[in-house]
Amino acid sequence: MYPFSASPVSVGAQSSAAAWTSPITMTVDILILGAGWLSTFLIPLCNERGLTYAATTRDGRDGTLTFVFDPSSDEIETYCNLPDASTVLITFPITESGGPTKLVNLYTASRQSAVQPRFLLLGCHEPKTGVTTQDSIA
Repeated sequence: MYPFSASPVSVGAQSSAAAWTSPITMTVDILILGAGWLSTFLIPLCNERGLTYAATTRDGRDGTLTFVFDPSSDEIETYCNLPDASTVLITFPITESGGPTKLVNLYTASRQSAVQPRFLLLGCHEPKTGVTTQDSIA
């Protein structure tokens, strides 16, 4: 089922992460950052609706892409290994001030395509004191 499923008009399905060892050049409808509990019903919904998707976990389990968000790092290479997406759904908590902005900026800077993704922060978060409206992406 992971890392992506495709509608009949796109490239097809992959059954393992082995195909993702080099930078990904395809575009998916939804990039799910953090395929935890929500993915148990979100991925079947994507399949039902014919949406392409890619999903990540910290350890790459179940054929997901490996991705770990480190709010203290400016390492862009981590983001280069993710596919382009029309929508990026962030399902893990980001509790650090400026964390959402950093994630969006690094993902966007790592893109070579003209796709302008929409971002949705669905994971719970508790911004620390002093957070500005610039830190909100929703």
